[in-house]
Amino acid sequence: MHFGSALSISDNSEALICFDSGSFKLCDRFVVSTQDTSVVSTHATTYSHFYGSLGLYNGQATTVGSNSADGYRKTETMTSAGWTGLADHPINNYAHSLVGLQNGDMLLLAGRDIDDTYASVTKIWRLSNNVWTEEGNLQHKSNWGSAILNGESIYLFPGHDEDSVRAVQRIDLTDNAITGYETIGNDDATYYLPVLFNTNEDFCVGAVRSAPLQSAPLRPTPAFPGL
Repeated sequence: MHFGSALSISDNSEALICFDSGSFKLCDRFVVSTQDTSVVSTHATTYSHFYGSLGLYNGQATTVGSNSADGYRKTETMTSAGWTGLADHPINNYAHSLVGLQNGDMLLLAGRDIDDTYASVTKIWRLSNNVWTEEGNLQHKSNWGSAILNGESIYLFPGHDEDSVRAVQRIDLTDNAITGYETIGNDDATYYLPVLFNTNEDFCVGAVRSAPLQSAPLRPTPAFPGL
């Protein structure tokens, strides 16, 4: 599933992994309990979402666009009855990052525009009330990267950019509105589709010592080890 996407859902009790390397439509749900982990096949998307990514929109897994023609611009969100179509994205984007906000909106970050000779873009788009609006621009390009919300900041870790800047970027929010951008570092190599987690400081050490865990900044893996 090297073309796939993964997302934590159901209040972090389940993982959704989608987009097989055949149809780019299939999804599996991983359900974790104290006894074991079960894998359940779930609804397939209507359109293919090759490098379409996954994010949360109104608390539901959502995907946007594709590098395959039948999924161009298509936005779909997963409900208990299956995947439902939403408003098409204004540009023919893929290889972007998706991140859900606390108010239910979802941001689409960067990626490539197929209709503009696959050019890398820095645009940020917001999906709210099933309407896409352009929000601004990142400071640097990012394709096949990953983004995560931590408090009132979004951290975007690059996958690839042809300029080899590999910028790690932070987007600051106030009441879910973008209020600032900052480049906080640079990866020393290219990491495609890095896996990111929100966790606690010294999690393993705390568990061994039975010490209380305290809130701490984002600890991504694998990506920029100094954050």
